[in-house]
Amino acid sequence: GTPFEVLICDYRLAGGADGLDVALRLRQRFDPLLPLLLVTGETAPERLQRVRDSGVPVLFKPTPAEELLATLISLKRPS
Repeated sequence: GTPFEVLICDYRLAGGADGLDVALRLRQRFDPLLPLLLVTGETAPERLQRVRDSGVPVLFKPTPAEELLATLISLKRPS
């Protein structure tokens, strides 16, 4: 089964890893319909365009807790 209900990933990961790529690979490995949420403080226009083109929902840091919770609830699949 899927070890999580929603995957939250930062765009910039340790060692220069790309969080969008990592999240998409995890989705491919575990469940193609796994809800993803990208969180970022990224400001580079070309990177932001890539995120928008991916269709993955994104929140920008700093994100208020209420907004994060509401987004997670909206992404969670019905049980």
